[in-house]
Amino acid sequence: MNIQNSKINSINKNQFMSVQNILSKSKYSSKLNWSQEDSNKIEAERAEMQEKIASKIEAIRNKLRNGEKLSPQEKEFLKEHDPELYAKVMKLDAERERFHLELNACRSKKDAFELYSQKTLNLMKNKNIDSDLLVYMLKMYEDEFKKYSGNKNDNSETEDKNNKSVYKLI
Repeated sequence: MNIQNSKINSINKNQFMSVQNILSKSKYSSKLNWSQEDSNKIEAERAEMQEKIASKIEAIRNKLRNGEKLSPQEKEFLKEHDPELYAKVMKLDAERERFHLELNACRSKKDAFELYSQKTLNLMKNKNIDSDLLVYMLKMYEDEFKKYSGNKNDNSETEDKNNKSVYKLI
């Protein structure tokens, strides 16, 4: 049985070698070289594409560091090319929405500032948070608070001052 297997293997090797010799001497030999060159071109194009993807991801990271919202196309790009960053962006968006609702529920700029301070303090205390996500969230809190305090006409502080003076009179 072993003798038959070795004969089959030697025949297969000999046949393979003869096919290689025929191809190397035939008109297809130039095609084999072209395939290698084509392979090199494809590899170069692939490296260039990877570089473009990396630069686009870096541009998105810079946008996040600046506190900007991402477009749906950018989110889809991340979903396909960087799922880990995409998950961070989804957490950031959800927290932005929660914070925005909480800010709108505040009755005064003072309440909003306390909320902002509490959120940033809790974030800084969190040892398990990713450093990138920490930077993105801190910037988001700051920007949302600035938007809120710039838009809020705060009459409640003057009402609080008036109430204090009334209490002092009694």
